[in-house]
Amino acid sequence: MTVVYADGDTSTFTHLQVMAQAKSSPTRVFSTAFRPDSPRRDLPETVAWLKERVSDLGGGREPVSAVITWRTAHYDLDDGGPPRFTVADRTVVPFGSGRE
Repeated sequence: MTVVYADGDTSTFTHLQVMAQAKSSPTRVFSTAFRPDSPRRDLPETVAWLKERVSDLGGGREPVSAVITWRTAHYDLDDGGPPRFTVADRTVVPFGSGRE
């Protein structure tokens, strides 16, 4: 996730950083809330929670928007090399303040 703040700076956070306060299964919780087909990801309370969380992660700065990029990992079992990634979904979450 890449967050744009009102001061023009950007920060990148992993789903584990965003969900660090989750008591269990942070990957599952993040996926349930923000995966491409989740009915929750556009709910006002979900967006408000994310805005507050990335503000906290950004040292209290005002977030303007976040871009959540979902990638698919492709593994070649024959050569054993590192996985190759392709973008599966890219969602812009506007927070309705500052510049976007």
